[in-house]
Amino acid sequence: KQWYQRRVRGTIVSKVRLEAFMWGAGTALGELPPYFMARAARLSGQKVEDEDFNELDDLKGKDDLDIWSRAKLAMHTLVQRAGFIGILLCASIPNPLFDLAGLTCGHFLVPFTTFFGATLIGKAIVKMHIQMLFVVFIFSKHHLEALETL
Repeated sequence: KQWYQRRVRGTIVSKVRLEAFMWGAGTALGELPPYFMARAARLSGQKVEDEDFNELDDLKGKDDLDIWSRAKLAMHTLVQRAGFIGILLCASIPNPLFDLAGLTCGHFLVPFTTFFGATLIGKAIVKMHIQMLFVVFIFSKHHLEALETL
């Protein structure tokens, strides 16, 4: 019976893999506007007029930060220092702060291929598989039956 359930899950995964990849690629494309806006502002010599980016400058000197502010600062630092791997790691997990990664990469003139390559791999391959497998696993028959008995 367990073998059959694994086979069914594998069949479901194989049927939704292309759609899930396209969803991931679409989310990667959605990360480009913050990147290009910050890059264009930096190349033109203008200061980036974005609340999140300006807030990061304010946070850098403070010691008593809440968890959300520390997360923003950590995202900024990771992307700036770790480059491709940092971007890939940030893009690979469900992360509401990833727009800051795009702003940071654009502002520090990270090459487009580095930013978009890491973002595409992270969102369309790694994150997509994590979320797809999670949904298929959670909505498998035995989990739904267990919910019905509650």
